[in-house]
Amino acid sequence: MKSKFSHAQKSADLIIENIPHRVVKRGAKPELLLQDGKLTFDGQWLEFGVGLEQWRKIIGVGSHCSFGGVDQDWCKWDTLGIEISGELESPRKAKRLKIRFSHDKEEDFLVGVSTPSGNKFKKADWHARGSFRGYFEIDGFGVDATVTFRE
Repeated sequence: MKSKFSHAQKSADLIIENIPHRVVKRGAKPELLLQDGKLTFDGQWLEFGVGLEQWRKIIGVGSHCSFGGVDQDWCKWDTLGIEISGELESPRKAKRLKIRFSHDKEEDFLVGVSTPSGNKFKKADWHARGSFRGYFEIDGFGVDATVTFRE
């Protein structure tokens, strides 16, 4: 039975054996590591559930933040492609992290389109404009903008 299942997987292109994969080399800065459920930024621990201000101190200069917004408080670093935010229950505590490895053109599909009131849609201010160009690692596996699902 196992050989039939393996054959079906290969036939459906679900498994490809011996695919050489690219190794994302360490050394780019900043370094963001997720290992054993612990997230570090250049060696300093980023803890979820603590204040956004603590994350700002660790990640450093260049942030743009909004506190007291309608839905959540947030900070972003355009040059790093990093976004953090809270949530309604705890708006000023880091609850979400988004790392942008590339620009998603679908987010811009409404930019410049007129609204019924005559205003034009603008790019959401809470989205980081840049992409992460440092080193990102998940449990020993380096990730960058060109990594594929199979890798």
